[in-house]
Amino acid sequence: MKSHTLVISWLILSSLSSCVAAQESRPAVSSQFAARRAALYKQIPDGVAVLLGAPSAPQPFLFRQSNNFYYFSGVEVPDAVLVLDAKTQHSTLFLPSLSQLEINLSGNPLQPGKAAENATGIDQVLPLQEFVPALANLLTQDGVVGGRALYVATVPDGLPSQDFNFQTYLKSLQVWDNRPSREGVFVEWARQHFPTVTIKSYDAIANSMRRIKSAEEVEIFRRNADVTTRAMNEAIRATAPGMYERDVAAAADFIYSTGGAQRLAYGDIVASGPNGNVWHYFANRRRMQAGELVLMDSGGELDYYAEDLTRTWPVSGRFTPEQLKIYECVLDASKTTIEAVRPGVTIPQLNEIARKVYAQHGFGQNYPGFIGHYVGLSVHDVGAEEEPFVPGVVFNVEPLLDIPEKHVHVRLEDTVVVTQNGHEWLTSGSPRDVQDLYSLYDQGSSLFPGRYKRSQK
Repeated sequence: MKSHTLVISWLILSSLSSCVAAQESRPAVSSQFAARRAALYKQIPDGVAVLLGAPSAPQPFLFRQSNNFYYFSGVEVPDAVLVLDAKTQHSTLFLPSLSQLEINLSGNPLQPGKAAENATGIDQVLPLQEFVPALANLLTQDGVVGGRALYVATVPDGLPSQDFNFQTYLKSLQVWDNRPSREGVFVEWARQHFPTVTIKSYDAIANSMRRIKSAEEVEIFRRNADVTTRAMNEAIRATAPGMYERDVAAAADFIYSTGGAQRLAYGDIVASGPNGNVWHYFANRRRMQAGELVLMDSGGELDYYAEDLTRTWPVSGRFTPEQLKIYECVLDASKTTIEAVRPGVTIPQLNEIARKVYAQHGFGQNYPGFIGHYVGLSVHDVGAEEEPFVPGVVFNVEPLLDIPEKHVHVRLEDTVVVTQNGHEWLTSGSPRDVQDLYSLYDQGSSLFPGRYKRSQK
């Protein structure tokens, strides 16, 4: 067999400086993780699955595990590898072996051995250096390497679709960028070292599993929705003409930090005036003016699950007649679409429902062509658009109206979970009806005392 130096170097390169992956290691023994591994075993009979954990960062950034790795393991250690043997239903976790100094610097105490097995519920935890020979042994059947299929990821972590062409995406950004994905590098290594092994993708299997949330996952969404809606409400209360967009974000972030979120699911988007027409605007630098609209797209992350919430409101507390007409169209589309969420419905059907609402309000030509997306471990999570909803699906209803020539963009996003008889509106804690929105704005906030003055209502 060929030398394994290349893959070992590739897998543990950042482990040599694992001390820089500053993070709180929170391995959790949960029946959820074991149940997911058991479900995967049934779908890859006699196969061997390899899941790569996220690499260490080159600086002391907050570490976040890759989604599928966390989904099947609950382990938050950088540079880890999880191997699942469907034939024996045996799980093996490979972890970097750190010196005491590296452990002290990284705050990452989970190390190979019995203690890690007890902490994670994984059958065996070995040093990362043993991964290659262990994999070779598993792929050997009747003395021949290649008798069993190797299941790997082929799509970069965090992408919402297994059909997403990563290479095309990179080339569209930079004509000179032809780098392979991390997943592609591993597939090529496996082909070189195990040329007779059949390599298959587990992406579709994992996507299908992740699309339907368990009761435990839904409860995480409920708790996350509570802190996310409270953060949004504080941002609305704090708004005043003359504030900077970043001040609005700061009001929300204070609630996230003190209210239980472990991190932001994505960077706050606070877009006022013409910035609203930039759908994913993150600069948050502009000073807001009276008479404008401000949009905030924000969400907390709790136990790796993202929330996604957007509200649009007037900087000075009241819509102009033209703004109100646009807002009421989006609000009607949101209410009508949410009401239609139930088992059996599909995303294309929700699209048509929303499209008709836009037309009824005279904005049919402005319909954006989509109504929302799945939410889960990724903000835009995995799942097939044409597949009918079933209980446990978590979906984000996202009607918007974008009119660049008027510097107006109105968007409302809400997260709902499909139930046996309909749906549960998770983010109902942040008001959208016009009078309720006005009342919330009028409450004001104590976070910026005396810094900004509002006009008297």
